Amino acid sequence: MPNRTPHHRARLTLRDGRGTAAVEFAILVPIFLLFIFGIFEFGRMFWTQNTLQFAADETGRYAMAHATATSSDLTSFLKSKVSSGVDPNQVAVAVVNDTTGGVKFVTVTADYTFSFLSAIIPYGPIQLTGRTRVPLGT
Repeated sequence: MPNRTPHHRARLTLRDGRGTAAVEFAILVPIFLLFIFGIFEFGRMFWTQNTLQFAADETGRYAMAHATATSSDLTSFLKSKVSSGVDPNQVAVAVVNDTTGGVKFVTVTADYTFSFLSAIIPYGPIQLTGRTRVPLGT
């Protein structure tokens, strides 16, 4: 067996490709998972925003069809339109009636505090709002 110097062993080690895939995997997997969780979490946030806006819009349509509905009626209706994944008890609803130019309007606002499920995204709670303003007639 030939006598191998430390210099020769170092050169052989640098040429050896065993374990390269494992090192590349260890470097890229956390970045890939962060990307995937980010897509999931931000998609969930936009879905929640869309849910709030849908509920506010539906409540506005309900208010136009039922001009005598009270604020509590509209609040109950909005909370019934919030779909699964959003706790209706966590949705704050504001109903404001006003008159402009002789036309009565109602503004319905739904506020929800959204929190990311994953600790990977270190961003605090975000306030999401759905709002609509509809005429009630003259």
